[in-house]
Amino acid sequence: MNVNDIERDLDAIRESGLQWIDIIDDTLNVPVKRFEDLVNLMIRKKYGFKWACYFRCRDTTDEIARLMAEAGCDCVFLGVESASPSILKAMNKKITREQIYRTIRAFKKAGVTIFASLIAGFPGETPETFQETSDMLQEAAPDFYKTNLWACHSVAPVWKKRREVGIKGSNFNWSHATMRSAQACDLMERQLISVDNSIYVPDGELWDMFYLVRQGWSIGEVKEYLKVFNTILRRKITEPDNEADPMLIENARRLVLKKHEADAGLKVIHTPLLGEKPQMDHQS
Repeated sequence: MNVNDIERDLDAIRESGLQWIDIIDDTLNVPVKRFEDLVNLMIRKKYGFKWACYFRCRDTTDEIARLMAEAGCDCVFLGVESASPSILKAMNKKITREQIYRTIRAFKKAGVTIFASLIAGFPGETPETFQETSDMLQEAAPDFYKTNLWACHSVAPVWKKRREVGIKGSNFNWSHATMRSAQACDLMERQLISVDNSIYVPDGELWDMFYLVRQGWSIGEVKEYLKVFNTILRRKITEPDNEADPMLIENARRLVLKKHEADAGLKVIHTPLLGEKPQMDHQS
């Protein structure tokens, strides 16, 4: 898809009056030159709408992050998966731990909200490699993160090595040479308890969280709500026999009620690929 075709779609989006778009093409910034041309186009034409997107960490620079922010990008979804060099290699991610840190630094400097998506339990994972990922969350501090349990599927490339890496089971009930799914779940709980420089997003992705933003919540308000929720969740994990603190539940309830009182009346679009005919969702 060339930039001229994308320009026509962006023109149509502006004419529709939409205020935000979510771009879910996971190769948006590949190839790099086309993406740079696209961002510069958006700056030159001053479209005015905000946008969020998937972003690959490999070719990040401070300049491209700055230009994206100038073009209206307010959030990026980073499919980091792991910050362990050995697991990144096993996944064939073609990115390095250093590139992950550099990407997060660049977007933080540009003022763009960062959502990091992670995986626990990929074949080869150990408590030590998982700790490398938790350390990254503490040190690099993306705004939000979500860790998903590795799903064992026969269509995954690693399935071809199932005998070599000792894979048994399927879906979310599995074991391999270095870990079992139950152990991975335990590590995810420990991560939630120990990481406090990045905010855990429960049972959702960037788009679920950013729906609140598109309905008028500020990023600060989303963070405030999730911090309260995660405090309740941590206590449920560490003190399973105790009732949740009523004050915390009341604080969460008040935050939600506060936002229900204001109807933002926004229109949102989810477009799977720039260049395709968008599906519009008009919010009243």
